[in-house]
Amino acid sequence: MKISTRLLLLILTTSANLLASTIKMEKIDYGKSFHGLSLTAYKIHDTEASRSDSKKAILLTEGVHGNEYNGLLNSFIDLSKKSPMALSSFSKFLKNSGVIYLIPQLNPDAVLKKSRRSILGADLNRDFKNDRLQAQETFTFATWLDSELKMTNAKLYLSVDYHCCGGALLSPKLSTQQNFYKKQYDWVSSLIKKHISTKLIHSKSHSFWGKSVTGTLKDYLHNKYGSLSFTFEAKIMGTTKNTVSNHSKWWSSIAHHLNNSSFKKQIQASKDKTIASSNHLLSVERHMDLAE
Repeated sequence: MKISTRLLLLILTTSANLLASTIKMEKIDYGKSFHGLSLTAYKIHDTEASRSDSKKAILLTEGVHGNEYNGLLNSFIDLSKKSPMALSSFSKFLKNSGVIYLIPQLNPDAVLKKSRRSILGADLNRDFKNDRLQAQETFTFATWLDSELKMTNAKLYLSVDYHCCGGALLSPKLSTQQNFYKKQYDWVSSLIKKHISTKLIHSKSHSFWGKSVTGTLKDYLHNKYGSLSFTFEAKIMGTTKNTVSNHSKWWSSIAHHLNNSSFKKQIQASKDKTIASSNHLLSVERHMDLAE
């Protein structure tokens, strides 16, 4: 029996809409900036996913430096609100106990001022030094994230912090010493060349900028949670529909890979080693502080 093109399209559209109806994007106000602006997160999850299973979390952040803010995540959030089908490419990841967190403006005071620094003059991407978070925005974010992951029974597997304008994908300085992490970072880099640009450079911060950089969000998340963590340096300022679409495809490809059960076992073992190493480093730093 032949099915007409119109009927087939109707069946596919209805199935996709039913699938999308279980995927929700929840707005979370987790605190206030120093200037009193809302610190906001968006949580994307499947309401029918098992609550007892350990969840795989992806974290996307932007607006740590206000003068490098492109509005990519807010554009994706707006698109998802207008067309919930924009989230359908993540359905398998979300169905399999995946969760995605978006922080569109981690430093809203600086975004408002279009300034690199906070309203108190602090560079927040130098404030993420283990437990030494001094700025209101970084401390509030880190405290909320830790609480949210525990409450959701989620483990952070990957994070991307968006900046501009170096044209690079930067990975943590310690992670590539482990073969597993190096392989995964190279793999994620190959995906970005496929979906976004072949001209983006994959490097580490100190190699790319020619100087040592400490206290970055990507290093903090990698050291604390053992996650695959990146700083994405856009080549130029500005966000278009194609930019949002290409990055969404990149995120979706990564999410698909995170569903792999063997990958889950490998990254957990590597995460445990990384966290243990980070805890040792923190104890050494505390001892040095006492000595001073």
